[in-house]
Amino acid sequence: MAGRQVFEVSPASVGGSQFSVAVSFRGLDMQKALESSSTLIIEFTDDEEKALWIRGLVQETYRTSAPPPMDMLGEPSHGISDLSGPPTLLKELILLSM
Repeated sequence: MAGRQVFEVSPASVGGSQFSVAVSFRGLDMQKALESSSTLIIEFTDDEEKALWIRGLVQETYRTSAPPPMDMLGEPSHGISDLSGPPTLLKELILLSM
């Protein structure tokens, strides 16, 4: 998720869907991001689910953009297993984007 941005998508941009979010490369304006084949557009069933995922996705973009933490032995630590928030699917999306 490093180098990605998360943003809400207007219903007019995605066929009237009220609960959509896009994940694209950072630096693209919204229109270019929506036209890009590398942008992931996710549609949710309600506003509560959308808000939960936005929070988790934004947290993950910040976490992966930061230098990796080191464990006690100076080895890089990969904290995927300790993510809280949206369940397994978010973890799978994060692993796929690495």
